[in-house]
Amino acid sequence: MIKCCLKAVLKEHNLTQKDLCVAIGARPSTICDLCNNKAENIKLSLAEKICTYFNCKISDIFVIK
Repeated sequence: MIKCCLKAVLKEHNLTQKDLCVAIGARPSTICDLCNNKAENIKLSLAEKICTYFNCKISDIFVIK
């Protein structure tokens, strides 16, 4: 199962979900679903925006558990 660690990354950077939505132009419901591990799929372009924003690798956001 793939888990999203976005909530922890946001906390680490002292950001809210809303801050991220505004910064990358994502829908709040999409970011909320990712943070709560309820998303069933994600566009690669969104994953790229998140990784670019945090200057991290995709493996810092998504892990296999």
